[in-house]
Amino acid sequence: MLALQNDLASGVYQPGTFFTFEVRDPKRRAICAAPFRDRVVHHALCAVLEPHFERRAVADSYACRRGKGTHAAIRRVRHFACRHGYFLKCDIRKFFAGVDHAVLRTLLGRLFKEKALLDLLDRIIAHAPPDAAPGKGLPIGNLTSQHFANLYLGELDHHIKERLRVKGYLRYMDDFLLFADDKPTLHRLLADIRRFLAECLCLALKEEATLLAPVTEGIPFLGFSLYPSFRTPFVTMALLQSN
Repeated sequence: MLALQNDLASGVYQPGTFFTFEVRDPKRRAICAAPFRDRVVHHALCAVLEPHFERRAVADSYACRRGKGTHAAIRRVRHFACRHGYFLKCDIRKFFAGVDHAVLRTLLGRLFKEKALLDLLDRIIAHAPPDAAPGKGLPIGNLTSQHFANLYLGELDHHIKERLRVKGYLRYMDDFLLFADDKPTLHRLLADIRRFLAECLCLALKEEATLLAPVTEGIPFLGFSLYPSFRTPFVTMALLQSN
């Protein structure tokens, strides 16, 4: 650890080689496990970064945040479902692979001014997954990636909440929901979100996963089909539909 401390202090630290493997949850995901030495750096770094990221976050972002999580997100979905007739569900196409390094560096540069810190963050950002496109991608598996991802899509949160003035909105990592009392409103919001993602974050929606429907049909979110008054696991719904 003294050698690591010296490398960090002298500015010569470089991340090591990932151990990569695949999981299904149920999506197929390539996980990049960092060496123990790098994980120590990630945890120490995030202890410093997290309070700054937290001050920037909106209340209705629920992934990888203390006091939030899936149960709180589900309660919030049902809260909105009781007050609105329609929902719009969106998912970002290949989100972690699509994160643009230049955009992320700009966002971090707005929060932090210390050159040594920004240099360290830059090295971690540049250490992308092996199959990443040039200037793109965050490794799934790094603690830093989770916090960077929330900061990145926090720009979308602020756009929807503050510029579009949408009260019925929440996000869990790259899955998000909007609520309204009519379909035309959600269609207009969807068009604006597509434009914002492309122009400001270099991202696109997974169009085949985009869903606009009445809340009474059930809202597929975080492994459940959610209704205003109850929730049903997806697996149960699949069994019911097959019988």
